[in-house]
Amino acid sequence: MKRLLLAMIAVSTIVGIVFYAGSPSENEGMASVSTATQGIAEPSREMASASSAVIVRAGENVMHAEWEDTDLAREIQSHFPLTVDMIHYGGREYYGSLDWTPMYSGKGKLSFENGDITYCAKNNTLAIFYDQTDHPNLTMEVIRVGRINAEDLDTMYRFGNREEFTFAVP
Repeated sequence: MKRLLLAMIAVSTIVGIVFYAGSPSENEGMASVSTATQGIAEPSREMASASSAVIVRAGENVMHAEWEDTDLAREIQSHFPLTVDMIHYGGREYYGSLDWTPMYSGKGKLSFENGDITYCAKNNTLAIFYDQTDHPNLTMEVIRVGRINAEDLDTMYRFGNREEFTFAVP
């Protein structure tokens, strides 16, 4: 009888913890719920990730962006204010080399969405994609680290063949 009672208490405690911990809005900052519920109750990295506001300047033009909450994005952001000399390419993007190499990277993708700010490990560059073309597929993998707000994308059409972009926290 004691064993049954203890088992019922243990199960109800775990169920209560899982129910409470299963709500991402209530525990976004929680590092751990308990060892009994790890892997079940913790929000996934995607669910718990948050973005932060970033300002992107080119000359007198100011664009607003959201920065990803990933190791790579945080490492790049640790170099803010970061100025990158970028070249216009293909009527769809500006890209430029970093003068240091991030230690975090990861698997990228061979496509982009308008507004994506990406890092390419193969050539150690940042890029801002602003216009889908007939061929949005890329030859090198890119990892999104941020995204220009949709209402600021039209600003990208004002630039010349080469621009200095400065990324900073407001």
